[in-house]
Amino acid sequence: MSALIKRVLSEACSGKVAIKQVFALTHNIYFHKEVTFDPDRKADKRAHDTFWIVRKTNEGSQVEGFARNPIRTSYELLWEEIRKPSRPALTIQNVMRRILECLRLSGMTFMP
Repeated sequence: MSALIKRVLSEACSGKVAIKQVFALTHNIYFHKEVTFDPDRKADKRAHDTFWIVRKTNEGSQVEGFARNPIRTSYELLWEEIRKPSRPALTIQNVMRRILECLRLSGMTFMP
């Protein structure tokens, strides 16, 4: 699936097809990394790439844009979510549980 999406992205960038814009939405970090990996991308040199994160809040959905790819590892993203002052209080326990699960899966132990 990621190869198909990358082909569609390449065709859209070429300007030779009717496709002008491609939206790829996913909750899977590994799939996102596979689709967005581009060895030719140099920092912020390609103006046609934009990255967005959609978060659920108490008021609805919040869409945040980024100049460069904000996705790293799921572990880093979870800690980033904890550090945000505007994080929804409803999700903090789930985020902490997922951080501990990442530590357990990586073989690390948590000592309080």
